[in-house]
Amino acid sequence: LSVIMILLFFGYPFLYVRLGVADTRILPKGSDSYQFFSEYQKKFNENELNPILLVVKSKKNDILSSNNIKKIYYLTKRLKQNKLIKEVNSIVTTIPELDLTAYQQLYGMPPSSLNKKLKKLLTLTTGNNFTVINIVSRYDINSLHTKNLVAQLRKMHISNRLTLNLTGTPVNNIDVLHSIAHAFFYAIIWIILLTYFILLLLLRSLFLPLKAIIV
Repeated sequence: LSVIMILLFFGYPFLYVRLGVADTRILPKGSDSYQFFSEYQKKFNENELNPILLVVKSKKNDILSSNNIKKIYYLTKRLKQNKLIKEVNSIVTTIPELDLTAYQQLYGMPPSSLNKKLKKLLTLTTGNNFTVINIVSRYDINSLHTKNLVAQLRKMHISNRLTLNLTGTPVNNIDVLHSIAHAFFYAIIWIILLTYFILLLLLRSLFLPLKAIIV
């Protein structure tokens, strides 16, 4: 019993461990990669390298229709009001001077008549039935604030004709850790059972293996 109490005492701090996916901070300070990201962090927003990508998908090949542009426009307005979000980049935020009507008219034009900058933007972010909104968090990608932001975004709804899906490094990190946490319990049970049966074969006793595992 005393051994168990000691193990529980030393194991108690692990209840407050917050897991995260490793990043450049684990690299040696003298490495080129570490120095590059350190310098980038001083001059720019580090989170711009790891944005949250919100994919808006239409059930039809009409993502640039006037009605869809309206819904995407007001969606970006809602996103900008979120205090956890630093920056929102999309096909309806690229020119701040334009209002909703101007964007509807702009994307109602034939693609061939658009300027090179808008053509490139559409090529990189938009297809026939989807467009990608780039969201930059105010906080570190592994922080609790960013996790809360991802949770909020997953609850958002835009319309019955448009669906929202998330991807990007912050989202992938959360999903990976969630999968690990989900499988961890079953892995521990499997290790305990396997250890028990191996000791059972070696010791030829039902109780000695159990005592060895507990103590």
